[in-house]
Amino acid sequence: MKSLLATTSLVLFGVACACALETPESIRSAGTSGFAVAEVSPQPALKTSRHVRVSGTLSLNGSGYVPQSNYANVSVSGSVDARGEGGYATGYTTVTQTLSFFVNGNFVTQWVNVNAYVSVYKDGRFVGSTYLNGSVLLTGWKNGDWLHLNGSGAVAGDLFVQE
Repeated sequence: MKSLLATTSLVLFGVACACALETPESIRSAGTSGFAVAEVSPQPALKTSRHVRVSGTLSLNGSGYVPQSNYANVSVSGSVDARGEGGYATGYTTVTQTLSFFVNGNFVTQWVNVNAYVSVYKDGRFVGSTYLNGSVLLTGWKNGDWLHLNGSGAVAGDLFVQE
């Protein structure tokens, strides 16, 4: 029994000595050995967005044949150079639309809803694209079997540009 007690005491003393040799630093370095330190590269700064509103006046005109049924198909076209604050512009953009409507009398008024896709530039550099939206009131006279329409109206579009 004495020998068992002596052996147990000797084993416990050995374990205590072994534990006393390891410090927190040695345990930490043993746990991270074999791992490389990662380098963190700097991230680029976030770009800010700016709201840009481009607007302009669209002038449309066109002619069409009006048959005996008085149901006309008239193609109208025109151009717009929309501009925005800060030097943003669309350049001249051509808009063409075909209208179909019933003609009643010689004087005609017709609204046209415009939705034209345009590219936007700043200092000659493309910065984005948007739709120009608006309504244009066309008026005109029927002369024999022909109808001539013209008019103008405001169109505008919005986009966000990263600076």
